[in-house]
Amino acid sequence: SGGAARGGATGMGRLSVAASVRDWVSSSDTEEATAIAEHASTSGYAYLWSALRGEVGLRSRAGKSRRAASQVVSALVLENDPCVTGDESIQETADILLAIARDDDRPDIRSVALRVAAEVLTVRWRTKLQNYDSGLPKDAASLIAAAAAGRYPWEEADLIDEDERDARAAVIDALDLVASTESPEIANSIARRVATACEKVKEFLGADGTRGSIGARGFAIHSEVVSEAVKTGIGLLVLSVSSGGLRLPVAGVMPQLVLSTSIILGAAECGGDADVFRDCRRLLSGIAHAAPLLPEGLISVGRGVRESVRGLEDRDEDKRSRDEVLAILKGVTVVAESMASGKTGTGSTKHHRMFNAAAHALISQLEPPSSIVASTARGDPALDLLADPSVAASAPQLAEIATARIRALEATISVVPAEDRQPPKTLRKDGHVWERKSLESTKTDAVSRRPLIIELIDENEPMADVDNDEALDEETEVMSLATGVAMIAAAYCRGTELHGAGGLPKWSSNEASAASRSLLGLMFDNDANGGADESRGFGDAIRDCLARCLGEAAAYLAFSLAIEPEPRWGGLAGSRDRESRPPAPDLPPHLPKQLAKPTTESAFVASVRLRWLIESSGYPSLGRAVKSENQDASAMMSRIVPCVLRALDHTSSAVRREGCAALVALISATNRTELRWHGAALLDAASSTLSGSTAEVFGAAAAAHTRAAVAVCADDPRDPGLMSAFEAMIQAASSRNHEVAVAKAWVLEFPTLLSAVKLGAAAYLGRLFPPLLEWLHARDDATAIGAASCLELLCMMTWPRVPNHAASIWSDIARAYTEADARRGSQTTQLFRTTIERLAAIVQLASGEKFEEVWRAACIEPIPAQLAPLISFLENLPGRHGVSNEWHMQA
Repeated sequence: SGGAARGGATGMGRLSVAASVRDWVSSSDTEEATAIAEHASTSGYAYLWSALRGEVGLRSRAGKSRRAASQVVSALVLENDPCVTGDESIQETADILLAIARDDDRPDIRSVALRVAAEVLTVRWRTKLQNYDSGLPKDAASLIAAAAAGRYPWEEADLIDEDERDARAAVIDALDLVASTESPEIANSIARRVATACEKVKEFLGADGTRGSIGARGFAIHSEVVSEAVKTGIGLLVLSVSSGGLRLPVAGVMPQLVLSTSIILGAAECGGDADVFRDCRRLLSGIAHAAPLLPEGLISVGRGVRESVRGLEDRDEDKRSRDEVLAILKGVTVVAESMASGKTGTGSTKHHRMFNAAAHALISQLEPPSSIVASTARGDPALDLLADPSVAASAPQLAEIATARIRALEATISVVPAEDRQPPKTLRKDGHVWERKSLESTKTDAVSRRPLIIELIDENEPMADVDNDEALDEETEVMSLATGVAMIAAAYCRGTELHGAGGLPKWSSNEASAASRSLLGLMFDNDANGGADESRGFGDAIRDCLARCLGEAAAYLAFSLAIEPEPRWGGLAGSRDRESRPPAPDLPPHLPKQLAKPTTESAFVASVRLRWLIESSGYPSLGRAVKSENQDASAMMSRIVPCVLRALDHTSSAVRREGCAALVALISATNRTELRWHGAALLDAASSTLSGSTAEVFGAAAAAHTRAAVAVCADDPRDPGLMSAFEAMIQAASSRNHEVAVAKAWVLEFPTLLSAVKLGAAAYLGRLFPPLLEWLHARDDATAIGAASCLELLCMMTWPRVPNHAASIWSDIARAYTEADARRGSQTTQLFRTTIERLAAIVQLASGEKFEEVWRAACIEPIPAQLAPLISFLENLPGRHGVSNEWHMQA
């Protein structure tokens, strides 16, 4: 009687057996269906039960017939008709219904088929004991996978009708016969299925994905099993959300699902299986979108992302590990991007801390490996001894992984609230920017081999209760998130090139640089495109934030640039640091003991970061970074200048070169007032670096010395600091004029100093003309053109003394002009001759008849064809008014 009551017409559209048969006959409209119905009315429903699995029943192509046949099956099952017997017939019916629920493109038919499949399997599971010890039965997994074919409750909740809700409820009720749906048993079993599928296809990571390749053929072997496992994961998520998370709880398996699905995603991409790839993305994005709808869902997703990222530490050694790392990073990126695009709410801060911890883990993994730094550093004999050619050859692959990590970091940070992305706004009076909770209040573990991040604790914000896991996260974080991101960008972004310093770091790539700039745009300007254009530079908002991050990172940079005392006679120790050097900012007392000891490699990376941060902050951001707290710019300079000095004084030539570039950037980013307390120390360090520089460092050292002298010293051309720098450059030109790299850099940097000294250079013409005239014939085109430009400027600045040297200058001018045809390319030749013509015109204007007598005397002899244009140019120059230095046109 109970079955009959349930089989009557209800609000859910269910009919009695007789009514459903009549509906099926009318919808089918075939003689065969009519005959089957007449036979059922006289002989029972056994033949009907069998016929429903045929072409006139569930296998019918007509949607109305298929739906009506499903209703007949439902009525027979619910009324416990005796015909519904036989394990094989029940299983076959369920398989047909599950296929309809998965593959039919009509939502109403899918819903009915899924509900009836659950009812049919309920009969089977009640009559046949299920052995759950061996795992979730196959038909139960298929039933869950079929639930993935409908509308997703986290995307189209408004479109889900009553039939679809009833179908999912029927599936959950049916699964209760296999295992309690209020326990995590079923979810754990499905997670194991996905993990097993992951292990089967992991070996195909890194394949090229082309049709017919080994990877594509290998993945195709397991494609069906893997696809079913992924769809089972989607179905589990759909059912759990449909029940409000009260049935089939999935929070505990989300970390494992994220990890396994990410690897399958990468393998499907490499294997060229677009269907599995699409399903994996659906599962990962579904996890993110469903998280707010489930109890502890956001926290579980955050924990899954954090654990997936932390498992990537030190896994970049071999190709197989790198391929797996790339796959996991891509999966994490999909989850985080979906989380950021969905409505996760702002009330929960715990999952924000999880993503914050994941971001810190990614930042620590992005620290350039010391082996790569040593193998790719330029112009450092000490690091050349440690260079490994095989490691240097792997730099592009490691840069690819770094790019993937940066993109995953960008997606992870997009989940963190905007207020948590900002750098600290104040510098404390004691000089310590960071504070840490006492070590007694939290667990203490060893910090990883490349600790980077320090968390800033806001004194005005009350501390929330955190569990031990989160307390441990915060204990191992060494820098605020904003500063950590700035440090990563500084390590991978392209900088301004200066005589071998700057440019794109060898451990980075164009893609990594672009990803880093995009990361900064999202972090500090809420716009991923805010820093994407390298030619345009950063906006004011990003530059101000970078300046504040530099103030916080100064102590860490100074620690990394620290120089070990050199051994001396008698067991004493000395240091390269000068007594006049200002003190560097210190880390909190307990932190240096936990950090890795500074090495040449870490110092080189720190110097690259220092240069890039100063250069990218620019003027006036460095000066106004602390003005909000009524402090002048000297507070910021007192933190930055010691770092620059340590880089200039370092024992490594590569670090010194980057330090010189950092000093040049600092001079460009500040004014004379902001540097007033540190000018003497900077000038002394630049002078010492120039005097002891190798050929690789000379260019950057010359740039630093000349620009520091001009920026620090007074505008008086006779200033002792300017003249000392001028003497040092002259000495370098006299003693190192045979070094090609020195000559090339000298002619580029000397005009800056010469323009400041002006007529004061007249006393040194006897020491300046020889090297410059020699470089006028240099094989290097840039050196020769630069020497001609220097001579032009020198003659212009010292024109009263030029007549005394006019005779000796002409021979070199004529020879250089004649040899110009040997230069590389017609454009270079034309540029060189144009520069020489300007030089000859200046000498003619300054010297008058003394110079004219010399070049006219050369016209008595046969003039070389190459020199004829120069003679013609000089002859066409206007004359002079007596002894004045003014041209006048000849009549």
